[in-house]
Amino acid sequence: MAFGFYRLDSLTGAYIGGFVRIAVALLVWCCSTFPVAHSAHAEYNHIVCVPQVPSIADLTVATSVFDIELLSASLYDNLVQLDGDGLPQAALAERWQVSADGLLYRFKIRRGVSFHSVQGFRPTRPMRASDVVFSLNRLLSADAFFAKIGDRHALATELPVEKIDSVVAVGDWVEIRLNSLDVEFVEKLTGHDSHILSFEYARFLTAENRSEQFGQVPIGTGAFSYLKHNEDEYLLRRFDDYWAGAVEFSALTFVNAADELDRFSKLRIGECAQAIDIGPQILAKADRVEGFEIQRGPILSVFFLALDTRLAPWDEVRARRALSLAINRKRILQLLFQFTGAEYANYSVHPDLLGIGQAKEPEYNPDLARELLQQVVPQGPISLTISTVDAARPHNPNPRRMAELVAQDLSAVGVDVSVKWVPLEKILALAIDLQERAYESLLLGYSVSAPLVSSFSSNLLGCEDGEPKQMNLSRLCDAQLDELLLSASRQPALEKRRVLNLAAAEKSLSLMQYVNILHAEHVDIIRDDIKGVQRRVTGFLDFRQGRVEH
Repeated sequence: MAFGFYRLDSLTGAYIGGFVRIAVALLVWCCSTFPVAHSAHAEYNHIVCVPQVPSIADLTVATSVFDIELLSASLYDNLVQLDGDGLPQAALAERWQVSADGLLYRFKIRRGVSFHSVQGFRPTRPMRASDVVFSLNRLLSADAFFAKIGDRHALATELPVEKIDSVVAVGDWVEIRLNSLDVEFVEKLTGHDSHILSFEYARFLTAENRSEQFGQVPIGTGAFSYLKHNEDEYLLRRFDDYWAGAVEFSALTFVNAADELDRFSKLRIGECAQAIDIGPQILAKADRVEGFEIQRGPILSVFFLALDTRLAPWDEVRARRALSLAINRKRILQLLFQFTGAEYANYSVHPDLLGIGQAKEPEYNPDLARELLQQVVPQGPISLTISTVDAARPHNPNPRRMAELVAQDLSAVGVDVSVKWVPLEKILALAIDLQERAYESLLLGYSVSAPLVSSFSSNLLGCEDGEPKQMNLSRLCDAQLDELLLSASRQPALEKRRVLNLAAAEKSLSLMQYVNILHAEHVDIIRDDIKGVQRRVTGFLDFRQGRVEH
């Protein structure tokens, strides 16, 4: 999931869902390989101009979406990965088995997989089952080894930790036992929270009293290994011992260029070969520049205003509906997304995930909004503090202007709005703070690191034992909604599951769980001789197939 969105916060193209097929007899065996471009060992450093260079490479504690989007597919691997059709394929697990009741998953660990080396540490052994157990167990319990590093807690975003009873190593196998059926469980192991990390490295740093280095000088099994970083650039180099074969790019460098005009200028003068997250004004100019390709595609995300529904008057559905009626989404799209693709957000869940195509325009009726607010708070006044982040993203290319437009619309119906700017590195901690009044409202975006409707819905809309999940930013719990979400997660038939997920989205909308605003697309620019670099619908940049065509 992604925030910034702030991964809390996508490669281009439509998503085609892939789901676990639960066996009806004995065990089901699954295996295949994940294709990677094999190296010609050319010496080419691919330089990418980005709004913000990564700061923390332990992605379970990362607070910035850029940490996750830039590093996930470069530094790390998972037990399984999704192919272009959204189907799970073998990666660090050679194959897997699913029990007849769908509650026991057994993964055969691939032999001979090497971890990276960094200055001061060289692994003494290849990856083992114990590394998988370590990587997943730190998400299951706050008391697990390395569940907390400094003041940061490892956070599960896609992995359904509430459904996992145990993760144990049995020889070269890892067994994961669930307490509840989840037909998308294998797909959920493809998220950034399920990267396989080095248990040996964690123990070494603990003995050296340098645990904080785990996220600063990272070790993974991915196609690129860490070299160095500072506030201006982040450098990776090709990992020649990559288990799937060395890639073509010899190095990968992310260069900080916070302003999109700066990113575009550096691209034009050759200081970088790719610039990401280009906004509408620059895009209009880029169309006239030769030698570059504009890459654009959907992001499975939603941008919304989340209200803490435990606080009056936002505990009243009429008050929440009033704010939705007050926001002129058409004006926002015209002013901020003139040259980029964006569409209205009706449901919280992206329509591509629900299989329904483009959503209809939400109603805009400021007169009715005033009437509803008058019913809820007849004496007035009504005030609202909106917490948000001044960090440009595809769904919010001009954060200050966006906040101004939303504030103007709400002020026009009698709401006294103040905007609180929260540093990017602080927003995740604020969002997952379940204490009442941690925030009154959040103007944010949300996406997931695996294109799965159940992850999106359960995390953003769901509750557990009557308490909101950490990413349920509305803090609203509804028994009927939770039953729909649970039924969808247990339904193996694809069409029936889609119907249940759509019903859950409809229920959330009827509750006005969020004031949804828009879905956006990413826009990147790359040199036209660079091929194979992809951006997934989750926002992740994947350089493993990258090559230079002469």
